[in-house]
Amino acid sequence: MNNNSSKGNKNRYTSSRLKHIICSLPYAFISLFCKRDKKLIIFCAMHCETFDSNSKFLFLYFLKYEPEYTVKFVINDDSKRNQLIKEYGDHFIDTRTKEGKRIAIKASVWIVSWLDLPLGGLFLKARRFVLHLGHGTPLKCIGLTEKNGKLIKKLYYKLNRTNISYSLASSEFVADIISKCMGFSKKRIIVNGQPRTDALFLPPLKIPEIDKNSFNILYAPTWRQDSPVQLFPFSDFSVSELESFLI
Repeated sequence: MNNNSSKGNKNRYTSSRLKHIICSLPYAFISLFCKRDKKLIIFCAMHCETFDSNSKFLFLYFLKYEPEYTVKFVINDDSKRNQLIKEYGDHFIDTRTKEGKRIAIKASVWIVSWLDLPLGGLFLKARRFVLHLGHGTPLKCIGLTEKNGKLIKKLYYKLNRTNISYSLASSEFVADIISKCMGFSKKRIIVNGQPRTDALFLPPLKIPEIDKNSFNILYAPTWRQDSPVQLFPFSDFSVSELESFLI
């Protein structure tokens, strides 16, 4: 995929998210006057269509260890939602429907991995706790710190500041970065572990055996939603040279 196509996809996602905010403004207004259920928590991940990242693991934690809460995960994809209901039970909703919107509006807590929220709008943190967990550690300029960032993307981030109560950071160092990326005061950053890594320490803890007499190598290429994964994106890459080097 060429750079122009990649940039076009990124702008398309931002445009669709802004459209989501604008189209959901009536529900955001209604939400201001609805009674909140303090035991109802809504989770969602990317585009409200995926079941992954920090949202997934915190959701599963609540299902297993906090049964006094009612938890729902937004999956606006019929096939995926039906499959997840079969696997985990009736804990998944579709916020494209009136019933899904009603449930989301009632919740006193929303927990998200991306900036995609169960419902779009503005000032959604009014009378509601909205926690942005993130989905990784920012190792490059993103959000408001992105170099040559489009105006539409900066607008999207600034509008979302009215919706997010707090963001999560895994350390004080990361908190400084996220504060600049999101345009938040550091008072709105919670320093804590990420649910998807904390889950590794919940029982039953399974640590893979590592042969101490050999080298163990992890290769983790960057993933992008707007282009296919390329394990070795180098024009001069040679499998045989890599094998010889490792040997």
